[in-house]
This record gives sequence, structure tokens and C-alpha cells, in this order.
Amino acid sequence: MKTVCASLFAFVLGLALVLSCSDDSPGDADAAVCDCPAAEPPITAQRLVRETTMLAIAAGQGAAPTTTCTRGIAISGLCELEFGALDNQIPLIEVGLRDSNGWRCQWFNGSIQATTGSATVVCLVPAE
Repeated sequence: MKTVCASLFAFVLGLALVLSCSDDSPGDADAAVCDCPAAEPPITAQRLVRETTMLAIAAGQGAAPTTTCTRGIAISGLCELEFGALDNQIPLIEVGLRDSNGWRCQWFNGSIQATTGSATVVCLVPAE
């Protein structure tokens, strides 16, 4: 009988411990729901701005248009040659972010005709 009472006492004590640690009672709020403000506002189309710089590329010369964000920070970019240019004779030598605020493209025009290249930067502007 003594063993049964001790086992019953241990069971009741264990059950009380489990129930006291439960998080299903309304008074025992935990961190399951966050009501904190967002650290960064959502990225919307209005926050992404493109800025472009065009530059003539003379025959037999190199050119490196660079464009910078007037607001915000540079997150991406692209380089384009004028439509109809001889792409295989005008290789893109360098491309990428310039500092933290711009985009740079560098070509060498090995053809006999001049063309135009453009550097476009995509900027993330602060939320208003």
C-alpha cells in the first residue's frame, strides 16, 4: 500500500508540474505572437527607382559609363548597348557595383562604327 501511495503521489506531482508549465491558459502569454514594429518596411515598386547614364563609345575606344543613386542605395544594375551595335566586337570588360551607390559598365569598341552604351542602376529608396 505504501508503494501505491508513493507512486500515486509521484504521478499527481508530475501531472501538476506538466499542467503548470502549459502555455494554453490565456493568462500565461508567451512570445508566440509578435506585435513589434517591422525593422524594415516592405519593399514596394515605389521604393525601387532606376537611374540611367548614357555614353558614346567611339570606334577603337573604350568607355565606362557610371551612374549613381541620387537617393537610396544601389542594389543592382544592368549594362546595355545601343540597338543594332555589333555586340561581338564590343565586349563588356567590367560590370558591377561602384562603391555602395552606383553601377559601372566598361566596354571596348573594337568595331569601325561608334555606338552608345548605358549603365542603369536600381536603387532602393527609404520608405516615406
